[in-house]
Amino acid sequence: MPDDPLSVTVDEPREAVTREWELFVRESPEDALTHAGSVSAPSADIAREQARQLFEWTAGALWLCPADEVERVQTEAASPVAATEVDEA
Repeated sequence: MPDDPLSVTVDEPREAVTREWELFVRESPEDALTHAGSVSAPSADIAREQARQLFEWTAGALWLCPADEVERVQTEAASPVAATEVDEA
């Protein structure tokens, strides 16, 4: 264990103290939306600013939505293996 108090290994997920926002990007109008990650922010305005700082240089469009309002729907056509892999991720 290092002597530096700022160098600590944590075995637990990051605890978000603000709302999580899912971020989707599209490089051009012809492209599909791609999930790029998430940001933590207390408001849509701040989430938008964080998303712009991270991805505006590479994306033609940014889409944000509150993570707690995203519903995951799986079609019956999806294979059981794929569903298991997603659930464990």
